Amino acid sequence: ESAIPQDEVQKTQARLESARQQQVDVAAPVPFTKAEKYLDDAKLAMQKNKPSQKVKEQVEWSNSYLDKAEQMASESSTVLAPVLTARQAAITAQAPTVNAKDFSATDRKLKGITDDWTPGKIKASTQDLAAIQTEYLNEELTAIKAVKLTEARSLVKNAEDMNAKKF
Repeated sequence: ESAIPQDEVQKTQARLESARQQQVDVAAPVPFTKAEKYLDDAKLAMQKNKPSQKVKEQVEWSNSYLDKAEQMASESSTVLAPVLTARQAAITAQAPTVNAKDFSATDRKLKGITDDWTPGKIKASTQDLAAIQTEYLNEELTAIKAVKLTEARSLVKNAEDMNAKKF
């Protein structure tokens, strides 16, 4: 019986990770955060050997909030598509690693818009969304430069270490 809640926890964890990759965490941060909290509660209940029914309830709540988050993200996807595309490009360029402070600040701005979301209505102007999109694009560029410069510096250093001479 204890394996069943474990399986459900793992399935829900996988769903959360998949949703995060689809950027549901920033498109619908309030229900997504609740889904994470309930899953954490389920894991804690399992660690404390609580009855499996208690674990299952927490997992059900987590899945319910994740369903809501995915629905909200889907309904807002048209409006948020350019911003989320720019954010994904920044992530791909390693902006969260290279420039974590700025990337996190931009994420907070986006979540500030999306956390006050009601179905069909994002309370943000086109200019606000464009400004956030621009920030993500700038963070992508900064990350690309940082990564490429690091690679170039490494090549130069290796050449110097091998006593490379000018031709």
